[in-house]
Amino acid sequence: MAPEKGIGYLIEALSQLDVEEAKIHLLIKGDAGPELPAMRALAASLLPGRWTFLDAEANNEQVFAATDLFALPSLLEGFPLVLMEAAFRALPVVATKVGSVGDLVIDGTTGLLVEPGNSVALAGAIRRLLSDCQLRTRMANDAKSRALEEFTEDLMATRYESLFCRGPRQKRG
Repeated sequence: MAPEKGIGYLIEALSQLDVEEAKIHLLIKGDAGPELPAMRALAASLLPGRWTFLDAEANNEQVFAATDLFALPSLLEGFPLVLMEAAFRALPVVATKVGSVGDLVIDGTTGLLVEPGNSVALAGAIRRLLSDCQLRTRMANDAKSRALEEFTEDLMATRYESLFCRGPRQKRG
């Protein structure tokens, strides 16, 4: 629960959804960090009875299986592997345009990208996915297909091997 994860923006976004959309139950995996007390209080205030903070040791397979879409509202990221994990599990994603997120999520194809720190934009993207089952299904399928084509362990190992095992560089004459 670090400030750069932007969890507060996600909680605020979900609180903006109308009654029908409000059937959402927020799962947040992570039970430590400087923001935890504030995020628990914010969730209790804005999403009464509709949130669960899961232990960091919670089983990833079970967490993803209980999930209809994945949101990553970060203000700062490097290369978040959790987005690949979501793609392999055929989950459409709503994420922010930070770091290498755009390399993992193709906006409009495998998920929706919004500007960081904008709970209104997050709410709009989540609303869009919730209200359009065909779009959600297409993005989920596209995310999984792309993950299988580009992010498997074998493919990554082959790419690393070709990168590091080329042999000595040829001098140009």
